[in-house]
Amino acid sequence: MWPRSLPRKVVQYAGDNILAVFGGDETREDDAECAVHCGLALLEQPAG
Repeated sequence: MWPRSLPRKVVQYAGDNILAVFGGDETREDDAECAVHCGLALLEQPAG
C-alpha cells in the first residue's frame, strides 16, 4: 500500500480510512517528510 521503508505505525483501520502515526514511538528528524511521502504514495494508488 505504501513504501514499507517509511517508519510508521498503523494505529487503526476503519473501512477505507487508515490512521498512521509518524514519530509516535521514536521521533526522527524526517518524521514530517515521511508522512508527506506516505500521503503522496497513497494518492498514487488506484481506487478500489
